[in-house]
Amino acid sequence: MLAPAGSATPWCVAPARGELGGRHRASPSFREQRLCIARGGLLLLCLRQKCRRRAGFAAATEKPQEKPREKPREKYGPKDGFASETRLRSWLQSKGCRGLELLDLGKSQGVWLKPQLSEEQLTAVAKGGKVVEVPASAWITAEVDSSADIEEALAAELLHERAKGPKSQFSAYVDFLWRRDLSHHPMFWTQEELAWLSACGDVQQAVLELQERTRLRAENLRRRFPKAPEEDLSFALCLVECRAISSSSGGALVPVLDHLRNDSTGSPAVIVGDEGVQGGPMVAVSLQDLDPCFELRNCFDTVSDQELFTQYGEVQIKGGEEDVVPEANVYNEVLLPVRVPAEHWRETPKAVKKAKLGLLQRRLGLDLAGKATLRLPMDAISGGRLLPLARFVHTPVPVLDREAKCEELIDMLFKDCHPSLLPGNEDSAWGVQPTEVPPAPANLGQLKVEVQARILAAEWYESCLASYNRMSDRIYKDLEDGYLSGAGSGSQEIQLAEITEAYYKAKRKDGKTGRSKAPKQCRVLSPCPEEGTVTVQFLENGVRQTIPEDWLKTDAGPAAQEPSVKRQRGLLGLALLACQQGMIQGCYQLMMEVLQLGQDILARSKESERAALAQQLPDAWQREHDIQARVESAEL
Repeated sequence: MLAPAGSATPWCVAPARGELGGRHRASPSFREQRLCIARGGLLLLCLRQKCRRRAGFAAATEKPQEKPREKPREKYGPKDGFASETRLRSWLQSKGCRGLELLDLGKSQGVWLKPQLSEEQLTAVAKGGKVVEVPASAWITAEVDSSADIEEALAAELLHERAKGPKSQFSAYVDFLWRRDLSHHPMFWTQEELAWLSACGDVQQAVLELQERTRLRAENLRRRFPKAPEEDLSFALCLVECRAISSSSGGALVPVLDHLRNDSTGSPAVIVGDEGVQGGPMVAVSLQDLDPCFELRNCFDTVSDQELFTQYGEVQIKGGEEDVVPEANVYNEVLLPVRVPAEHWRETPKAVKKAKLGLLQRRLGLDLAGKATLRLPMDAISGGRLLPLARFVHTPVPVLDREAKCEELIDMLFKDCHPSLLPGNEDSAWGVQPTEVPPAPANLGQLKVEVQARILAAEWYESCLASYNRMSDRIYKDLEDGYLSGAGSGSQEIQLAEITEAYYKAKRKDGKTGRSKAPKQCRVLSPCPEEGTVTVQFLENGVRQTIPEDWLKTDAGPAAQEPSVKRQRGLLGLALLACQQGMIQGCYQLMMEVLQLGQDILARSKESERAALAQQLPDAWQREHDIQARVESAEL
C-alpha cells in the first residue's frame, strides 16, 4: 500500500499530466500484405546464443534449442517455386558433392529437404549428420593477402570465370548464379527509394556507405575487365556481398550452401563450416532431427534486422496458413531516438536542468540537449538506461545542492546499468545482471515521479512508431503512384499488394450477379490458390471483393521491369519497418501495466480507492521484472 511521502505530500494528488491513450494508431505496415506484428514481441527477441560471425564450428558455443519433429507438409518451399538446376547438379556430382539427392533449391534462395525421404536418408539428416558436403574443388575462391579487399578480389574471380564462358570449369555454377534475381537488394536502390529509410537513419547511412563502396570497387573492376557490362560488375559485387561464405582459407562462393537463408531465430537447422581444415570440404551439419520438407537454414551472421537488410537484402519472415509474420530475430537491435520536450522540464529550475544535462553528457554520453539514442531491447529491460534516464529527468533536486544531489541521484538510478551501455564499454558482452528487483514506489511522491518518467518513455516510443508509420504510408503511396504512372509488372504470378486490374461482381438485368463488362484497377489483398480465388480492393471506391483468379488481368499493360522491381524494394522496406515496429511495440507494452495502474491511482481523489488500487502495484511491478529476467536469461 502507498503511504504519504511525509507531511509535505498530501494524499489527494492531482492526476499526472500527459495522460496516455490514442496518440498513435495501429501500425499500418503490410496492411494489405497481411503481415502482422506479434503482440509482446520483445519476449521473443531475447538475447541468446552469441555465436560468432559467419561459418565455422567454433560458433556453436551454446546448445541450440531443439524443435520437435514435424509431419511432412503437403506444401513446402518458396512462393516462386524451385530452381531448374539439372546442369549444376550434374557438375557438383562430378566434383564429389554429397547430399544433393536430399535437397530442392528455391529459385531465388533457400534450400529444402525433399518431401519424400527414405529411412536411410532420414537417418542421414538426423541430429549431428552431415546433410551436405561440398568439396573445395567446387568453390570459387580468391587468393589474397590479409590487406587486400577480399570482396573485390572474389568478385574479380567470379567475373574472370564468367568471361571464360563454357570453357570455365565453373560455368555451370556461374550460369546458375547469374540467373538469380538480386534487383531488390539495397545496393541497387535509387535515391528516391533510399528516402523510404529515413525513419531508420542508421540503415539509410549503412546502405549509402555500401553503395559508395560498391561504386569504388566497380571502378577498380572496370579497369581489370573493360569489356564487362556495367551491370555485371555490380551484380558480381552483390553476389559476393550476400552469398560469400568465410572459410579457413578466406572467402569463398560455395554452391548450394551459399543458397541457404540466414537464420536469426537462435535455433538454426544446420551449422555450416569447413571443420577448421584448410581446403575443405564445406559441410552443413544438422543441429536437430530434420523432417522432409524442412528448410535448411544456418546462422551465417549474428546480426540485427538492419544489418540483415543491408548485407543480404532480406528481412526474415515466416509463412502461415493465413498470415505472413516477421520472424523474431534474437540478435535484433533497434535504435530509439530520445529527447526531452520542454513541457517535461517545466517543473525543473534552469540551474538543475543544466546540471542534469551536463552530468548525463559527462557520465553516460547522452546529449539530451539535442537528440540522444538508446538501444532496444537492452535499454528497455533490467540493466538498461531508458527508465532510469526518464526517472533522472523527473526526480526533483534542490537548487542549492544540485551538483552533489545530481551525482548522488545518477549513482543510485544507474548503479545496475549494464557496462556495454556505458561510454567506453561497447564491447562488453551482454548477459544477465545478478541484481535484486528494485522496490516499487512506496509513496505518492515516488509514484508521481515514476508515472511522469514512464509517460516520457512512452512518448519516445510513440514518436518512433509514428515515424515508422509515416514511412510505411509513404512507401505504400509511392508504390501506388509508381504503378499508376507506369506500366504493369508483366508477371503472371499473383503478388500480395500488387496493383493490377480485375473484373468485379456486377448485377445483371435478370438480377443475378456476374462478371462486369470492363475491369477496374484494384489491389491484391490475399490470394487463395486452394480455392482458385483472390480477394482484391478496387481503388476507385475501396470496395473489397473475393473473385475468381481468372478475373484478374495479370497482363494489364505492357511488361515492364521497373514497377515490379520498385514493388519488390518497397515491400522489403515495409518488412523492415514492420520488424522494427514489432520491437518498439514489445518494449512499449512491457511498461504499460505499471504506468496505467499508476495513473489510475493518482487519478483517484478518495484515499480508500487509492489504497485499494495501490495493493496491486507490487504484483504488477514484480511481473514486469520477472518478464525482463526471462528475456535476459533467454528462458522463453
